[in-house]
Parts: sequence; structure tokens; C-alpha cells
Amino acid sequence: MGKSYKGLNVSIISFTKYGVSLSLEFKDILMKYNCNVKVYTGKGSISCTGVENINCSLREWTGIHFKEAGIIIFIGACGIAVRSIAPFIKSKCIDPAVIVADDMGINVISLLSGHLGKANEWTSILASAINANAVITTSSDIHNKIAIDLFAERNNLYIENMEAARRIQAAVIEEKPVTVFCDAEITGKIPDNFYIRKMPDKHSCDNIDKCNAGNYNIIISPFISFKECHIFNNKENITLYLIPKVVTLGTGCRKSKTYSEINSFIREALNNAGISIHSVSGLATIDIKKNEPGILQFAEKEHLPVSFYSVEELETVTGSTSYSGFVKEITGTGNVCERAALFPQGEKELLLEKQAGNGITIAAAIRKWSVDFG
Repeated sequence: MGKSYKGLNVSIISFTKYGVSLSLEFKDILMKYNCNVKVYTGKGSISCTGVENINCSLREWTGIHFKEAGIIIFIGACGIAVRSIAPFIKSKCIDPAVIVADDMGINVISLLSGHLGKANEWTSILASAINANAVITTSSDIHNKIAIDLFAERNNLYIENMEAARRIQAAVIEEKPVTVFCDAEITGKIPDNFYIRKMPDKHSCDNIDKCNAGNYNIIISPFISFKECHIFNNKENITLYLIPKVVTLGTGCRKSKTYSEINSFIREALNNAGISIHSVSGLATIDIKKNEPGILQFAEKEHLPVSFYSVEELETVTGSTSYSGFVKEITGTGNVCERAALFPQGEKELLLEKQAGNGITIAAAIRKWSVDFG
């Protein structure tokens, strides 16, 4: 891996003296990556310094650590691990990596969240470190094919539909042609069965028939208007939307605007402009709004960072920003949302000019982006 994973919580549980020994060995390996590692044994199992006996059922322990840990390692039978985690599995997007090893360290098995949770990667690391067999069963890995979920994660792309991603992945494994529509620069080695096409227009698909869409399609775009195209709505075709998080949303509002009001206005404005809410990578506003509850709640619920800029910083932004004398009098600058969206100057271009309503303003700026196939 060659990098630090500081803050990554790892929980290891074993049930025999051999398992305890292997647990401590795994702990030493993981701590080299700056992971936070805790080692446990089952009720009544042998324990020693640095190892904690659990004081609840294994199911209860698993439920707690399924929420708190990024990696759970069971040292014992696969059946124990499967029965323990079964009630808590939700989605490959949020489930932790689950790894199983036998207590003699012969096999290390990637059990759950092989890609996004990086169970496959950690399985390989642990197995290599103790000279064990790394058991990885993910088709893309064993067939040496591109993994769609890892490709999306690496490029900071939101996967809109995991079922479509699964079916596109199956097509990749079977070496069926996949057509990729993207209006950004593409770098890296493109897989042999991938065919790259440019969208004829960012905001419409009037001429999409000329783009040779196939049965398996991937659209990489911050825009959502393509969903109306009959080619992609055809039941015989599978289309996966991967949405780059490349849009900064500048915003402003009157005092005490609620989360509900701000949420509704932002979603309606973006939808009317044909911009996906999932393309937003962060919010930006003036620093006098740093305690505005509606803005902060929206950012929290959407898991978005918020940048607060001073009047002096916003005033450095030049170009086609609108001006309001009223806003100037209140805030010290004639425009908050457009300037905040565009800051810092030169790295972005205005995608959506100031939209105002119900005491709320927003604007959107897009940064230059590209897609790398690695």
C-alpha cells in the first residue's frame, strides 16, 4: 500500500490460543500503516496482555463493531463470521471490510466489501506478511479486469445505481462491448472492450443516436438531462450513470432560513439547470454565515464540506458576477453566491449563474476534471 491509514479502526476477534497469537501478529502488521487496532477474544477464550475478552454475545459484538470499524477480522471458521455479520449487512457502499483467517494462518480470506471496503487489498497484505494463501474470489480480480466500483472511487465518481454497476461489471467480465460517454479528458489505458464516445451536447441528447450507444453504456457526466433519452431508457440497454463530484455550490440566505427551505431550493434550482445534486463536492459562502443552521444542516446531511470566505477574499473574484446593492450593504460585497462558488479565481468556471428565491441564493461553478483509467 505504501501509505498511512491513520484513523482506520480495525477490530480483530479470535477464539483459541492460536488465534490470539495470530491476532497480535496481525495487529503489529496493521499498526505499521497507522491503523487503530483492537484485539478481542470470545467469551471464556484464552486472553493475555493487549487482548480483551468480550462481555456480550458474538452477535452483539459484531453489531457494535460493524458500525465502528473499517475492518473486522475473524480468526476462526468462515461459518462463524458469516452468521455473525449476516444481520448487519446493508450495502457494499457502507459495509466494513470483513476478513477471515484460520487460526494456523494458512489462509486469509476476503469475505465482504472486497473493493470499496478494500478487503481484497488488506487480505493480500496480511497474507503476504505471514506467508499465507490470499483467498480472493472477486471476478474482476481473478480475471484481471477493471473493477467498476474501484474505478468510480479512484475518480471520485458517484455511482447512481449499484444494480446497473453490477450488470455492467458482468458485461466487462464476459468481455462484452461497453460504450463510455464522457465529455472530459480521459487518461490511462482504456480496457480493450471499452469504446469511448463524446456526448454531442452537455445538456441534451438530441443527437445521441449518432453516438452508437450499445447494450451496455456508462455515462460520466455532472449533467442529468441524458436520462430522458430513449436510447438509455430502452429496456434492452443497461446504462450506468457515474457522476463526477466537480461542482462547487456557492450559497447565501437571509438569517434563519431552515434546512427544509434551503434543501428544496437547491434541489429545484439544480434540477432545472440539469445538474445532478451528486456532482456537488462542497458548499461555499461568506464567513458571516458560518453559524447559519440551515446551511450547516444541509452540508451535514449531504456529507459536504463548507468553505467560508471573507469579504476581502470574495472581492478578489472578478468576471461576470452579478451585483446587488442590497447585498453589498449587508455583507460588504455585491455578490456572495457566484463569488464563493468561483473562489479561488482561475480554477473554476461558472456553470449556473445566481438563482434567487425565498430569501436564498445559489450559484454553481465547475472545476476542470478528467477521468483516469489507471
